[in-house]
Amino acid sequence: MKVSRNTRFTIAKVVWILVAMSLIYRGLFPYFGQIESTMTKVIVLVLILAIGIGKGIFVISKSTARTAAYVARRPEQDWIWLSFHPVLYVLIPVMIAAGLFVRHQYGATMPALIVGLYGSIGLALLVGVRGFMKVTKGI
Repeated sequence: MKVSRNTRFTIAKVVWILVAMSLIYRGLFPYFGQIESTMTKVIVLVLILAIGIGKGIFVISKSTARTAAYVARRPEQDWIWLSFHPVLYVLIPVMIAAGLFVRHQYGATMPALIVGLYGSIGLALLVGVRGFMKVTKGI
């Protein structure tokens, strides 16, 4: 199905935000409750904020800007699956597999690791949405 460029921008942003929120949710529940030490919980939350915001601003926002630029270069009416650069269709399954592996291997013994990884990646994706905004503002 072919859709407009603005629809593809919207799809990309919505999917990006939903994935970010699902990562944060998946990292926090049930793993955050399994962290026994209050100090460890505080440290993990501070690290999530620092790493997530930093990675979102300096890394992920560049990736989202590249994705938005890719959509902008495409024709006005184009296939819905071209809301993302084709490289992401290879990267996403690899990232999902890595997340499943880490959760399976370390979820029971190192819940702080799971909370930290999922939380910081999710927050970085949320902050990174600003890359879409920068590119689509002028369109």
